[in-house]
Amino acid sequence: MDVLNVPEGAAYSPDEVSHLVYDPFPARLSLKLPAAASSMEGFLTAEDGSLSVLSPGLWEALRSLEGRWLAPDPVLFYVESAQQEGEGSFDLAAFLAKPRRSAPAHLLPSAQEVRTEVVSRLKPAPLYRVSWRVRADDETSFRWEEGEGR
Repeated sequence: MDVLNVPEGAAYSPDEVSHLVYDPFPARLSLKLPAAASSMEGFLTAEDGSLSVLSPGLWEALRSLEGRWLAPDPVLFYVESAQQEGEGSFDLAAFLAKPRRSAPAHLLPSAQEVRTEVVSRLKPAPLYRVSWRVRADDETSFRWEEGEGR
């Protein structure tokens, strides 16, 4: 649970620090375009058509590794159980009921290999760009903030 908690005497949790170090945007970035995107790099598309920038932190990076070398990951299972049902509520029977697998011992990563993989998942996209066609007869004003314009 320490990855989500603020250590004593610190201002941020390790997950928050990872956002401060690796996230290129100081706040969540999402766009609602007036037309469909004709090209896009670095953005994710939501079901409602809006675009957003993925902002993975340390916790998300760790979660994305589940199943790579070990499944299920007991630490991730424990933390997610604690988040949902309160600390100390590890359901051992539910954990043991899950199918388990592990990479062969000679293929398990070193601490440095795990670190390299986590850092690679924290790095932002190299470019954020989106373009769309604007109709010449469309005179809708551009809105920088929700509620501006029409």
